[in-house]
Order: sequence, then structure tokens, then C-alpha cells
Amino acid sequence: QEERDLVIASRPLEVTQLEVEGVRWTYVFYESGLSVNVLYTLADAGKNEEARLKFTQALAVLKAPALLFNLARVEQLTGHDLDALEHYQQFLRTSQNDPKVTDATRAKARAFIEELAKKAARIEVVAPADARVTVDGRPVTHLAGEPVYVPPGQHVVEGTYQGRARTATVTATAGAAVSASLVFDE
Repeated sequence: QEERDLVIASRPLEVTQLEVEGVRWTYVFYESGLSVNVLYTLADAGKNEEARLKFTQALAVLKAPALLFNLARVEQLTGHDLDALEHYQQFLRTSQNDPKVTDATRAKARAFIEELAKKAARIEVVAPADARVTVDGRPVTHLAGEPVYVPPGQHVVEGTYQGRARTATVTATAGAAVSASLVFDE
């Protein structure tokens, strides 16, 4: 992982978290013997934006599923619904084989996605798996079966594949899915 030109080449062995008097301590222990800790205060009423910033900073240093979940939750609480949806999806992808993440936490993430998805629109991109896809000029990770959440309205979906480009314009509605097909057949 890189943070401010610091590269940690060693494999992380264990992540531990504890809370003491409103402060969460996250420790990462590496194979080389290095340990890194991140401290942040827990959000309380009126401090969710500050917590969102701190979770974002912590995630830049440590790519841990627990941080993704916590960031998504505070984004949800602060009205950053599309960011929350993206981070809940990342959490579910990265926590599949993590023994420290419980099925109950994964179920909460799925429930939050379901709740947030009612307010957002979804674009289901149909394109080759290795196509480079953007929505409204923003690169998206194209994973088959996983929608791209967007605000309701008109959106431009563009893709490139094997030197060819395709564009689809779609109108997305809150709580509904629309398909954007990028066909690259000759």
C-alpha cells in the first residue's frame, strides 16, 4: 500500500481494533515485524463529517474491510448515498474470505445497500469483462452482475475494448435499473 510515498512491501498478517474512551485504535501487524496503528475518534451527533474524513484517511493507509464498512455507514449517515453504496459493495467483495467479518455484518451491508438503492438509480452495464467503462466520464469498475449506482437522470456510458469505442445514453430513474449495452461485435 502507498501513502505519502511510503511503500509497505510486507504482507499484513493481522489487523486488530479496540476502543478506549471514544477512540478506536486499529493496528496492522506485518510479516516483516512492522506494525502500524491508526487512531480516530468515534462519531457522535454532529461529528459524522469529521468521522467520514478520518475513515477516508485511514482507508488510504489500510485497506481493511472493517474500515470500508465504517466509512460506508458514516457516508450513509451524512447523505453521501452513492459513495456509501460503492463502499458497501467494496466491503462485500473484500470481506468474503475474511474470518474477522461476521455474516451478520455482511447482512447489515446488504440491507443498507437495499435501503440506499431505493433512492439511487442503477445502470447495468453490458460489456466485455475487460472493457474500460466510464459513466459520465468517471471510470467505473465493471463487474458482471453488479450495478453502477448513479443519481436519477440522463447518463452517458462509454466503453473501450480492443481499440474500439462505444457510447450509450440512458435515462435512469430512482429505485430502478436501466441497461446500457456496449456491443463491440464487428
